[in-house]
Amino acid sequence: MRKILITGASGFLGSNIVQTFGKSENILCGYKNFKPSEKNSVEIDLANLEELKSKLNAISPNVIVHTAAISRPGQCLQNPARSQLINVESTGEIADWCEQNQSRLIFTSTDMVYSGENPPYVETDQTNPVNIYGKHKVQAEQIIAKKCSKVVILRLALMYGRGIYQRDYASQWLERDLKMKMKKRNSEPVGLYSDQIRSMIAVKNVAKIIKEIVNSEHQGIFNIGGPQSISRYDFGKKLIKFLDIPENLIKPIKYQKLDPKVQTPLNVSLDPDKACNSFTTPLLSVKKGLQLEYK
Repeated sequence: MRKILITGASGFLGSNIVQTFGKSENILCGYKNFKPSEKNSVEIDLANLEELKSKLNAISPNVIVHTAAISRPGQCLQNPARSQLINVESTGEIADWCEQNQSRLIFTSTDMVYSGENPPYVETDQTNPVNIYGKHKVQAEQIIAKKCSKVVILRLALMYGRGIYQRDYASQWLERDLKMKMKKRNSEPVGLYSDQIRSMIAVKNVAKIIKEIVNSEHQGIFNIGGPQSISRYDFGKKLIKFLDIPENLIKPIKYQKLDPKVQTPLNVSLDPDKACNSFTTPLLSVKKGLQLEYK
């Protein structure tokens, strides 16, 4: 029976991938700080490369979906050595193991590998990240492309929706803040950037695409994002309308670096044509994505 290991299985994307596969004996849930409820869960410390290799030998997966990472640019900046270890070196170790054991590797990268200066981006465009998180993801991409012959690299746009477990997922901050403000009188509205543009996509949509990839022979790099570019503020307007939250609880603001050392590209819109032509799972619009996530 084919074994599929999902790293970061209790994370925002990882938990949705596990749910998309459903209860299955061949799905192995890798975690570090939060143990998933699934019985086929295994603790994996990406910071311990020797232990990582030992765990992979013990599990012996045929496919690894590698979603675990330090994904907040600010955290990567605060501790670049740990980001290098978790986001780059451990990924190289996983790629080495996959090549030696003829296993497939599906690696989740980011739209932040692009500079934001010449959108929309296709997969062959030059990578030129502006922050450490993006730079480390580029390094990881380059390493696994050299080391591993059976690899899929997914450059994911900003995702929205809900994680599966009772955790304070960072990606759910807007929904949490808005619902808290609804309970307070004269609450200050949430400021959302009107000039930061992404190809936002529902996390359940991404999980379904990854399931399709696992069950296929696809290889190479794919940009995975929604078919429309949208600002954070315009997304916020759609979200509050869908959740029946008062519109006065959000306001548009211009992007300002709260910490000038933490840089974020303003527009990393993705051209989804390659993915659209390769996968049967559609890339959903925000309208359809909200229906998928919050129905």
